[in-house]
Amino acid sequence: MIISLFGYGKMGKEIEQIAVQRGHQIGLKINSSNSSDITKENIKNTDVIIEFSRPEFAKDNILFAIENNVPIVVGTTGWYEDYDFLKSQALGKSGTLLTATNFSVGVNIFFKINEYLAKIMNTQDAYDFYMKEIYNTKINEIKKVLKLQARKVKDDATKIKLLEVVKLLKEIDKGSRISNDDLINLLQYYQLTEELALVK
Repeated sequence: MIISLFGYGKMGKEIEQIAVQRGHQIGLKINSSNSSDITKENIKNTDVIIEFSRPEFAKDNILFAIENNVPIVVGTTGWYEDYDFLKSQALGKSGTLLTATNFSVGVNIFFKINEYLAKIMNTQDAYDFYMKEIYNTKINEIKKVLKLQARKVKDDATKIKLLEVVKLLKEIDKGSRISNDDLINLLQYYQLTEELALVK
């Protein structure tokens, strides 16, 4: 199968690696510097487009795929105000559009756990329960707060912890895989950043 990648950032590169390992070929690799390569001629041998770009590009990319009768799988989020329109376009032209808010098996298992947990917690009047989801877009904000607060904190142990997380976030920025323990620490420190952000 020939797969064209519309969005060649961290996710696009990860998809490329897995696709090649499974014997597929990569056609176009589109990022912000070569979007002009999205043409009917360049896409003629593509079997499927995988779209992991940005919300502002998703609508045009999806329309392009539908108009050129190329199936498209969309992992980009944040474009759903156009969903009904794009769905109708795909149906009207017998196109193939596969989309989900998250394709991660682990995340979808987590959604199911949340449903079950909600049912259990609904019967517990003595407890209030909430969950917080951290998006990738929060990473830079967290990093900024941590760096700023690390300079202000007088307690050496807290300062060391904050700087450890800044280092961890830099590793994430580089696309490095992190351990489960590091991820748990990051979630804990995220709460700390919110508290520190309130300190003037």
